[in-house]
Amino acid sequence: MKCLIVTTHFLPLKGGAQTVYHNIAAARPDVFSVLTAKTDYVTGQQVTGWQDFDLGECSYAIHRIDQMRLGYRVKPQNFVERLRLTWQFKWLQRALKQKIASLQQDQQFTHICIGQLDALCWLTDYIKQDLGLKLIVYTHGEEISMKAHNQRAEKMRHYIFDKADKIIAVSRFTQSKIIDYYRVPKHKVSVLHNGVRARAGVVPLSKRSERFKVITVGRLVERKGVDMLLKAWVTVLRELPSAQLDIIGDGPMADTYYDLINALGLAGSVRMLGELTDQALQTAYNSAQLFVQPNRRLANGDTEGFGLVLLEAASYGLPAIAGRDGGTSEAVQHGQTGFVVDGCDLGEIAAVILTLLQDQGLRYRMSEKSLAYSASQSWASKAEHLVDLLSC
Repeated sequence: MKCLIVTTHFLPLKGGAQTVYHNIAAARPDVFSVLTAKTDYVTGQQVTGWQDFDLGECSYAIHRIDQMRLGYRVKPQNFVERLRLTWQFKWLQRALKQKIASLQQDQQFTHICIGQLDALCWLTDYIKQDLGLKLIVYTHGEEISMKAHNQRAEKMRHYIFDKADKIIAVSRFTQSKIIDYYRVPKHKVSVLHNGVRARAGVVPLSKRSERFKVITVGRLVERKGVDMLLKAWVTVLRELPSAQLDIIGDGPMADTYYDLINALGLAGSVRMLGELTDQALQTAYNSAQLFVQPNRRLANGDTEGFGLVLLEAASYGLPAIAGRDGGTSEAVQHGQTGFVVDGCDLGEIAAVILTLLQDQGLRYRMSEKSLAYSASQSWASKAEHLVDLLSC
């Protein structure tokens, strides 16, 4: 078996899907390789550091073409622009097909895995009919809970799910959405939860600073619930005025959260640290007592498909508090490795934070269970599970 994972964006660009594909391929480089782009379609610029990443960090084969996707949500304003974009899209399609054909001639893949649902649906017939290969679709949740951007894209989702030999869902939540909405037979949709790397140098909670430090890590988008965490933090400070909250990450909501921190009078107890290096992030995890991500579903259906960062927190021995919506309840074992709360309930969010910060024994017990649980969710085991699923 040999499987080519085709994804429009990849490391060193940050993101959950990129991390998943990288770790699966790294665990079984004899089976998996990656085809992606040199260009970040969001910015239109070359991905910074892609050459060093490909040469220095990859134990598996990684192949790149200049571009796989048109600019982010480009909308033509007139007939001439629409014609130009249509030509560009056809050119990108041709270039990607030629690259896949060249790799197939050399590598003899048995499976091709589509890594971005909407952007790569058009490859369905090429993979199934022209190449005669097994088609795998890997789904992460957000792209399923949200409707496609137009009717044609929605029809293409139905089409690729119908033609796919296997659909991988990162959570039971995602699996149920695919089965219920797209009427896909259950046997075609397999759940493969995300994994996590083992951590060296994890500091036990009992040896960390006694100051109550809470962290949240992730892209600063609305569904992560940082606004609710900040509002709940006002209540936390009434009970624990010396507590500190660190917000790690960047994104479109950053300025909004800066303003909210000032409006709530939290500047003395909340820090927005932005993106951190791997070493600085490790230090942040090792100095915290608790991880919180009170995610929620937005009106447009946007939600967390699984919550990989919750497993990462567990690998540092951090109990976690997560929102109940989406697939995050599958990343946190409620009452064991943390708690699952209503991400729209400020009172519940604050109360559970206070419970864990004020009950040292409970916090330490959950820390031990978090470490044990994360150890059972290795990427090596996930890669083996995926190989088994593709062999069926």
